[in-house]
Order: sequence, then C-alpha cells, then structure tokens
Amino acid sequence: MKKVIIFGATGTVGAYTSLFLKDLGYDVIAVGRRKSDNNFFSDHQISYYSIDISDSESFEVLPHKNIEAVLNFAGAMPAKMEGYNPYEYVNTIVMGTLNVLEYAKRINCNRFVFSQSISDILYLFGSENKISADVERRFPVTGDHSVYSICKNAAVNFIEHYAITYNFKYFILRLPTIYAYHGSPYYYVNGERKYLAYRLLIEKAMRGEPIEVWGNPAQKKEITYIKDLLQIIRGCLETTVQGGIYNVGTGGRSVFRRTDRWNYRSLFL
Repeated sequence: MKKVIIFGATGTVGAYTSLFLKDLGYDVIAVGRRKSDNNFFSDHQISYYSIDISDSESFEVLPHKNIEAVLNFAGAMPAKMEGYNPYEYVNTIVMGTLNVLEYAKRINCNRFVFSQSISDILYLFGSENKISADVERRFPVTGDHSVYSICKNAAVNFIEHYAITYNFKYFILRLPTIYAYHGSPYYYVNGERKYLAYRLLIEKAMRGEPIEVWGNPAQKKEITYIKDLLQIIRGCLETTVQGGIYNVGTGGRSVFRRTDRWNYRSLFL
C-alpha cells in the first residue's frame, strides 16, 4: 500500500482527494491548519495532523518514513480571504511551500503534486489560440490576485529547483474554478463576500424560478468537475513520466505538457 501525505487536506480539493485516494487503497495522511477535524478523517480511517506550514518546526510531528508522494494544496486563496492580508499569501504559499519541500527532501519522496492558479496566464485569456502550459508566467498587476499570483509563481520556481536538485517527479496543476459541493455558497472578490453564481443558478432551477442572465453572451467561464480533477491527480501518482507544468482544462483541452503536448490520459502510461 503506497503512503501519501496531503497538505491542505481540510480544503475542498484536499478533502475530496484524501477520500478518493483512500478508496483507491492508498495509505493517506491528512495535514491541515485546523486544530480539529471534528473526526472527519478518523471516520474514514485517515490519520490527521494539525500544523502551521509557515512554521518549519511544526513539521517535526509528522511521519518521516515510507512516504511515496507529497501533495500540497495548502495556502491562502483570494476566494477565501475576507479583507486583504498580503502577508498571509507570503507566509502560507512562499514560506509554506518551501517548508513542505524541505520536508519532501528529508523524507526522500518520489513525487510532488502542487496546485497552481490560472491567474498567472490571465493575460492570455480572450485569445482564440489554445494556451499551452509552457507560456511565460506573469501576474495581474492589480486586484486581489496580484500578490497571490506572485507567491504562486515563486512557489512553482522553488518546486522546479527542488525537483531537479533532489531528483523527484513533480506535477504542477494549473487549476481553473473547480466545481465541487461545499457547505458554503459564498466566496470573496477583492475581500468582499459574494454568492457563487453557479450555486445561484442551480438553486433557482431547483425551485423552478425564472433565470435571467445579463452581460456578454460570448463570455466564457471554465469550470472543471472535481471528479475529473481527481482522475488527473491519480494519474500524477501512477505515471512513470517525470512531470512538469500542466493546464487542467485551460486552453480547450484537458492538460498540456510543456514540450510534447500530451493530454491527461498520458498520465496513466
């Protein structure tokens, strides 16, 4: 049974991934910032550890043997941040990822999976051309995704350096909006709480109420279903390829590799 450790396991993607991999037969270790998981993970026979990834000393409580893969979905997000605190991005994404990488190096893991944002390629949106994964990474110069993107790009640079230096496979998954059930229908834009548009549409449809959509009818919003993402994550853990940066959904196809453009099915080869 392969053992994997998931940082950010109490987040939406982390929780779904933990249960999915457990069902596949993996020995899953869940790590989150919350002091208590309210027995969520123990009810599914998953070990849970509460640590602050910005504090390197807190990693000492984690297991250090026979861990095959490290998955890092931790870090502050604009959609979850009320108000604005740029230090939270630096602490959890830059310092946090560096600390997770040091842990990965120490346990001699075989592979590393990381969730990147599509905000670093927003400057290409609106183009009719498909967006490859090897384009120049930039960051929005204004708005709530600016410092967030700077930190995400720095984290990716750290991961590439560690993977090449310490010889482990790495998979950077550039994610659009992930469609998955969550108890709260709210998110934040520039620190202000908003109601999720697709939740509003679904709830209106369930009640049989009229739905009016205003704005540009040609505007597109890409959303990837959580179960499709889980299959991609599974592929990252099972493939024999070295890895790289991948667009999940963005660009009109499921995933692009930086060089030879194979889609996500190649992750299972």
